[in-house]
Amino acid sequence: MGPFTLAPVWMRAEKSHAKQDGFEGAWMTNVLIAYTNNVCSTPMIEYARLHKSIFVPVREHFDEHLFIEYINDREQFCPQLANILSFLYSRKNCAFFDRNELIDYRYGQQLPSLLDKPHILFKWRCYPRKLPESHKIVDILAENNVIPAIMLRSSLSEQAIKVFLSETVYGGRLQQFKTGNMSDDEYENYQIEQSQFNVVLSCEELEKIIDIADNFLRITIRLIELVHFYFPKTDIPFLIFAEEIFKPLIDYDRYNFVLSCLFGKIDPLDQTLKPPFRKGGLDLNHCANPELVFEDERMREMESKYLAATGGLRNIFAGVHYTKGSNY
Repeated sequence: MGPFTLAPVWMRAEKSHAKQDGFEGAWMTNVLIAYTNNVCSTPMIEYARLHKSIFVPVREHFDEHLFIEYINDREQFCPQLANILSFLYSRKNCAFFDRNELIDYRYGQQLPSLLDKPHILFKWRCYPRKLPESHKIVDILAENNVIPAIMLRSSLSEQAIKVFLSETVYGGRLQQFKTGNMSDDEYENYQIEQSQFNVVLSCEELEKIIDIADNFLRITIRLIELVHFYFPKTDIPFLIFAEEIFKPLIDYDRYNFVLSCLFGKIDPLDQTLKPPFRKGGLDLNHCANPELVFEDERMREMESKYLAATGGLRNIFAGVHYTKGSNY
């Protein structure tokens, strides 16, 4: 494992013994990353797309805001997604995967066979359990031994500050998509401009950050509840804190450690491979007085609730002794 202590047995991914088109005995592992906004979920799967053994079928196309474009009736979301997942895990094509945008997403290729890419990984914002026939998704995930992992930020208050800074300065949160389309010169100027920011928070802005944190807290608690609903046989889901991998750029050693915990024995990702996007948005060092947020009693109480909620999950890096990274 290189710089890490080998994951204990209870942390290693269960394998599925699968059969497909004569490939009896092929080993596969199916992993689903449940997530909320602004947790570095996009880099997590975009790097996985580059791995020779992992198939990432969609970016956010199973999430409500994009799935509605294909299934225009929310009442049909769950049975339709369950049907699509059944095709996916059988490595059979269907109309959903035959759309141009998804063909482009997999570089113009057909759905790979088990022999080509034995593992499947995608991220998903879990649908509300009250949607009709949500149990069908529960069943298809169980039938295919899908392993859940929840991706979050390690600090609620830091996440709220960063989001507020990006919304205030740039008017939005999704800066990594904007920077991905920049030329090298444009990105260099972007970074120079960022280095000059030093936002001083006011008491009025503190209230906005409190609201952002409160929203994230409620979303996180609801997400954890939904993961337990969709994966009733998983007592303690895996937890991935984004900051353990992206610092803010990728640490390949830590990323590969996460892959080994989720997929078991798997080759490390080639460190020369990089997806076409860059770091975007603002960080704590762009805030002159973050202590205004950290010392607020309401924020401290919310942070405590956040830690209590995430403390019941299986943190992949808990107890791991890290000695060397490759933060490029």
